[in-house]
Amino acid sequence: MKTLKRFLFMLILGSLSGCILTEDAPNDRIISASADAIGADIADIHSPDEERSCTELRDCDDLPVEQNQRAFCFRPNPNSEGSCIIQCKEGFRSCDDDILGCEADLKTIETCNSCSNPCETNSTNFAPICRPTTEADSSENAYICDFDTTQCVAGFEHDGSSCIEK
Repeated sequence: MKTLKRFLFMLILGSLSGCILTEDAPNDRIISASADAIGADIADIHSPDEERSCTELRDCDDLPVEQNQRAFCFRPNPNSEGSCIIQCKEGFRSCDDDILGCEADLKTIETCNSCSNPCETNSTNFAPICRPTTEADSSENAYICDFDTTQCVAGFEHDGSSCIEK
């Protein structure tokens, strides 16, 4: 809990200073971040079991992380030491109470762009899909629910232009 409080304090400090995180930053650059800048919910960022200070990104490289996680060095002030933080990789979130999660792939119809956004069927009976947004979508979300007009839901078949009951 102490580590989480320290992290939240650093996160707020980083937000006020306007620092950002770039995943492809070179290892010798100072990395600092705010939750908005790295596109993450607070639930998707946590301190590792092993508390470790850092001055460079590579100081966190050998931290054990799960498949859909990454570690980085969070430094709210370029003139001070930072802390290693673990975050869900882009496109993943923790949707249960497991703080070490990142189990939800936000590109699926079960969790399209968020934990609580399943793609549902409608009266057309076309198969729901979760797809990346485009400029034409005018959405701030990375992924949105849509329909695959070439595929039908179970119990229906495609007749060339629509889905009809089998």
